[in-house]
Amino acid sequence: MSLFDSIEFCLWEAQEDSTNFQRNYSTGQVEVEDGVIYHKTEYRERRDHFAFFACSASLAGFDTPARQLLGSIPGLDRPIVVEKGKATDSVAHGWQPMAATMSSWSWPPAKPRK
Repeated sequence: MSLFDSIEFCLWEAQEDSTNFQRNYSTGQVEVEDGVIYHKTEYRERRDHFAFFACSASLAGFDTPARQLLGSIPGLDRPIVVEKGKATDSVAHGWQPMAATMSSWSWPPAKPRK
């Protein structure tokens, strides 16, 4: 079984984030370290804070560019990574960073009841 979860970062103020395309589409900075996705746009340039997204389970994969997560015709109703069943471990360099993680679990077959 696999579980995918995702967020769209809102770093400073929602109205500004949704209209400041220079920052969100061109200069978005993301780093992934030890299963934590850090959104660091303007970190230490104009601001002294960042956002992060993490999961306490071991990750089977992650994605951070919105297009890699959602597909070429973006929509949260049918993310392409869920349809394919696999995250691609992509790191955004600009172009609307998001955060998505994939965790997978397996169980041994159930023993038949006597």
